[in-house]
Amino acid sequence: MKKKTSTYYFIGRLYPEELCGRYHPGEIPLEKGWILDVFHVGVCLWNPRISQEFRYTGTYAKDAVDIIVTMFNFVTNSKLKFRFDNWVEAKEVKSKKNIIGWYLPRLPKQKSLSPGNKLNRAWKRVGKFFPNVRTSFYHRLTLKDYQNCIDTAGDDAFFYAYRVVEDIRRAATQHLPVGTKEKDQWDEMHKILGTSKSRIDPLTEVSTDVRHGDINSPKMVAARENREQIINIAIDIMRREFRRSFKGLIR
Repeated sequence: MKKKTSTYYFIGRLYPEELCGRYHPGEIPLEKGWILDVFHVGVCLWNPRISQEFRYTGTYAKDAVDIIVTMFNFVTNSKLKFRFDNWVEAKEVKSKKNIIGWYLPRLPKQKSLSPGNKLNRAWKRVGKFFPNVRTSFYHRLTLKDYQNCIDTAGDDAFFYAYRVVEDIRRAATQHLPVGTKEKDQWDEMHKILGTSKSRIDPLTEVSTDVRHGDINSPKMVAARENREQIINIAIDIMRREFRRSFKGLIR
């Protein structure tokens, strides 16, 4: 017997609102029938052909938007988060066209950004590359550590930044045989991405101090004064790898 399908809607918001643009990229097709709508601070992920149980569908929806928002943060240098507030299951209904709206506070009239605005284009690019990123474990892990890094105000940000570099090392060298020595992986990453050990060393040293709890070391004290520069070591390497593996994502 053929399983009956339902239409699912997962509805939420981006925050903090003061960091959100007046986004209006239109419907963004993702994969397997999933469609993302973004309007100002509103987010809705929906699919008209779902036959899975809610526990699987809900997990996918949360993970998908988590990846998408982090990708958007990365390519636009933003610091957005999101939350789902509601979900709807229209049982045994295949809804092909929808109008989804959000009640917004009464603010001075502000027009939505034009479809050609760089932020709206960024949402669309993220949606286009999302399926490939979602199915690439080490790139997906890189995004999680990147988000932890930019969310963390304290010294742990250096730890997450170094994890970003380690994730990229694994992502860039997946073609090597299983069992390849770690040093050879690093050498291969440097060759592919045009990086070097000396470039990474300042971040390596500081992240080691964080892991060992040596929070008052001279290098830690200096790193706090040059926090952005140290963390940008990881972001630069991440950008190089994402440009290589997902051509067109980063402009």
